[in-house]
Amino acid sequence: MTTKITPEAARAAFAKAAADLQDAELALELAQAREAAADYRPRRTGPPITGYTATQWATAEDKERWFLSFWKFLLAGAKPERFSDAHYKRLTCMFGHIAHYDKAGFSAEWFSTPRRRVNWVLLALTHPLYGSPEWTWVDVELKLQASLAANIEAILAALTR
Repeated sequence: MTTKITPEAARAAFAKAAADLQDAELALELAQAREAAADYRPRRTGPPITGYTATQWATAEDKERWFLSFWKFLLAGAKPERFSDAHYKRLTCMFGHIAHYDKAGFSAEWFSTPRRRVNWVLLALTHPLYGSPEWTWVDVELKLQASLAANIEAILAALTR
């Protein structure tokens, strides 16, 4: 005896399987981010960096102001509509990022879904850092990496709700 499956039932079964796969992939990426946070160590050679160093183009206060703004963005769930021009301008020069053509493309790539937000955290935690804080924002990158590692559960909870 053969059982007939209606097109609606087939579509529903496919949608459930796709959702289950996405849930499993997100669970794996969450585990990878937690592992990266647990194994965190600064991936930078050179003398230790403490605090922020002014560059020719930005003060130490500018760096702190940007860090606090971006940290609030992450804790608020890193929703694309809250991704500011200042966040975009700076992040395109951090963690090996490129411009992705424009702000909308960048935020769609990294912040449009919970999985993409978790992947951004994983990238930020594991990317090696280069440069001197007198010329780059490597000091901000280091603080962001350390803050992500120290607060991984709160960040992941915010990014996946």
